Amino acid sequence: MGMYHREKGQEAFLVLAGECTLIVEGQERRLVAWDFFYCAPETEHIIVTSDAQSAIVVAVGARGRGVGGVALHGL
Repeated sequence: MGMYHREKGQEAFLVLAGECTLIVEGQERRLVAWDFFYCAPETEHIIVTSDAQSAIVVAVGARGRGVGGVALHGL
């Protein structure tokens, strides 16, 4: 979905199908269908898949409404 980052606004993610890996604040968590992740502002995160994984994830957040975000390069 992008690079490991944090946003100034809150975000929420719902896995609709499949499985993926959430990396949040340096810890990995496996997510499967119907798992929900609420991401508080300034929480470092990314959702990724391995070669053996695929997923459909709905992401909702405040991006594009003047809130902005901060990318964390090199993590």
